[in-house]
Amino acid sequence: MYQEVATKTEYEIMYNELIKNISIRGRVAFAIKSLELNIMEVNNNVILNKIIIFLKEYTSTKFLDQWDKYANEISPDTILDPNIDNNYKEYECLTEKEALSLKYLYESAPKYIIDIIDFVIEIGTCNLYGGTGEYSPISYNKTMGLINYLKENQLKIPLISNFIQFKYTQINVWGETFIYDLMIKNG
Repeated sequence: MYQEVATKTEYEIMYNELIKNISIRGRVAFAIKSLELNIMEVNNNVILNKIIIFLKEYTSTKFLDQWDKYANEISPDTILDPNIDNNYKEYECLTEKEALSLKYLYESAPKYIIDIIDFVIEIGTCNLYGGTGEYSPISYNKTMGLINYLKENQLKIPLISNFIQFKYTQINVWGETFIYDLMIKNG
């Protein structure tokens, strides 16, 4: 029997539509899973594991403004910014020792790890203080940017089927809160 196979363009359109239907929390979970799948070169790094645990809190917290505050301090863009006087003493969420540990991690980790962490934070914060629109085109574009980045760098991409359960129709595109480790499957 003849089975029709979707062309690459048709596949990409279907994939893009699936991403549009995933909530912002689901998109952040997708980005976190991208990080988890690609951290093999930085095995058992205590600081990186703490970052991942913190990033996962996005999916379960109702206080995204507090998550945003901490995310801004741990962001590679903030920690590695050469244009500010980073003595790390005026941070509200991080101690100086934690900030210096992050700086060392970010300076020694493969670039793609830093880039994926940036994507997670950007996807999670890009709509916090503005409107989301029909399907949150800003976080959608950031998520598609992550997917393109993963493809271009031949990195692992999570299975989209693990995230379609998080509907953008829940709570004005944000999605219901959920416990990441209970809801996200391997792969």
